[in-house]
Amino acid sequence: MNSKREVWVDYLKVFACVLVVLGHFFQSMVKARVIPESHAYQWFNTTLYYFHVPLFFICSGYLYQRNATVRSWESWKNNAVKKLVALGVPYFIFSFITWLLKTVFSGAVNEQVGGLFDVLFLHPVSPYWYLYILFLLFLITPTAKNMTGLALLLGVSLALKAAGILMAGSPPFQIYAVAKICQHWVWFVSGMLLALIRGEKLRKPAVGLMLGVGFIGLSIVSYQTENGFIAFAMGALACCSAVLIAYACKERKALSFFSRYTMPVFLMHTLFAALTRIVLVKLNVSAPAIHLAAGLVMSFAGPILVAAVMKRLKMDWILSPRIRLKSKAG
Repeated sequence: MNSKREVWVDYLKVFACVLVVLGHFFQSMVKARVIPESHAYQWFNTTLYYFHVPLFFICSGYLYQRNATVRSWESWKNNAVKKLVALGVPYFIFSFITWLLKTVFSGAVNEQVGGLFDVLFLHPVSPYWYLYILFLLFLITPTAKNMTGLALLLGVSLALKAAGILMAGSPPFQIYAVAKICQHWVWFVSGMLLALIRGEKLRKPAVGLMLGVGFIGLSIVSYQTENGFIAFAMGALACCSAVLIAYACKERKALSFFSRYTMPVFLMHTLFAALTRIVLVKLNVSAPAIHLAAGLVMSFAGPILVAAVMKRLKMDWILSPRIRLKSKAG
């Protein structure tokens, strides 16, 4: 693998991160009744959710297959410990902070939360559920030796995806972790598949643009459809488009800069958006334009500033903790 592939994955994460921030931000604006729930909003929100989280799982699966070898008990155990630290530390810290703020300021938040145990272990809050489910995917997914092994993983994940759609709401799909794994494992495995595909097969920006245009056109007529298979097909179309376009991107300083802060922005954007909205309400500011502008700016600038300060204070391990373990096998 060459360095270009790392760049395109970084840029794909940037794109997915921006979409996640926009999705959560506009949801909060609608729930707080700052802006109305129009058809334009419904289309925008539904279209984002077809593919923005799947893109994150694709990136994670790609990097997992590319950088790890997990095919034995020893390598599985070492990988589980590393992922528990890398994902668990930010997950528990920021989930606790969110739970605390939503509990203390329950009258000023859009959504109430349950008890701390429920938030941490049974029903994670957004957006941290992604870290929760990603860790579980690492536990159940070995890296593949070849395309045959990946084809088997892809087949199983597709079967579970179909089962999750057809049996949604029935046992055992009532269990949060089971439902989410069935929903997103196929995207993680798809990312692993990309790691085994030769780069020249992905260097098709024109195809990516055509798929993107087709996706936008179809989304206009599909966003009110609740069929799970249609949503999956739309997500696959959008993800293919995004991957092909990202792979063709040339290195850009602005994108490279932002790629260093995707994790801080992911972890803290909802906190800064909520605090900004609370402050504006306390100041009796009701103008939607001010809420939108201030909220969006702080959703990105706030986490980046905090991450820079934490790095200077040598506290950035909270955002991206790492440990090194020697593997005896695999």
